[in-house]
Amino acid sequence: MIIFSFPSTASLAQRVGSLVKAKQGKLHYEKFPDGESYLRFLTPVANEDVVLFHTMYVNQNEVLVDLTFAVETLKELGAKSVHLLIPYLAYMRQDVRFNPGECVSAPLLGKLLRCADSVVTINTHLHRIHHLNEVFSAASENLSAAGLLGAYAKKLKLHDPVFVGPDSESKPLVEDAAAICSADVTVLEKVRLNPRNVKSRLVDPPSLKGRDIVLIDDMITTGKTIEQAVKLLKPFKPRSFTVLCIHGVFSEKALPLLQKLHLRTLASTTTIPNTHAKIDITPLFAGLIRKRFGLQRKVI
Repeated sequence: MIIFSFPSTASLAQRVGSLVKAKQGKLHYEKFPDGESYLRFLTPVANEDVVLFHTMYVNQNEVLVDLTFAVETLKELGAKSVHLLIPYLAYMRQDVRFNPGECVSAPLLGKLLRCADSVVTINTHLHRIHHLNEVFSAASENLSAAGLLGAYAKKLKLHDPVFVGPDSESKPLVEDAAAICSADVTVLEKVRLNPRNVKSRLVDPPSLKGRDIVLIDDMITTGKTIEQAVKLLKPFKPRSFTVLCIHGVFSEKALPLLQKLHLRTLASTTTIPNTHAKIDITPLFAGLIRKRFGLQRKVI
């Protein structure tokens, strides 16, 4: 089995490859002067199982073209199978036609990447779609980083923590993370007013006074949801706020907004490189590869 990576995920691919003792393939990738992509696989792939890392943030449209070209090229070069490992999978939010004439992007993404033998990602946005197999004709898996969030929170040595989800959709993620710390869980009710603003309310909460709050979300984009949650919970006089998320998009003015909240800790996983990406996702991908290809754990 050979691991390849685009530059965006080179460090992740190297760490995973080291853990599972897999061969690292060489991919030459650059841009022509007019912006077109140039790809050349320097390591032979005939009759090999290939794992290809790339992420769909940022420049999602460009990445989608690169992934399509890469999978098709690997197949033409004789690869026995091609497996895409994409830490952040874009275009999954638009899974139905909310308004007449809209593009439903999620199933189209599946069609564009249909030549891959499998697609693996981490905590992608699934709402009306219940499983990635509804999008991809190839085998697919949506790994959960909830355990990694819980383990990170446990290392913070919080005082009587309460794990809080910003909306009902976050409940399974929050419960799984809280289980690692044997912590209480409560979930807010959220109403999205528009793409950039939400309103939250608290229903039947546990006692929060003097306790450390851990806000858990799958993705932080503008930071508005977290801001609303902190403002809502502050009157209950908790001791501190910690915010953990899987995908730290942090677009627009999200980080300055979050800094004003005086959080004890702000951390995301490494699915998207950023200054707060402190929770390493390497174990998730390494575990999946070991399971799928029967590779051994590296002895340290």
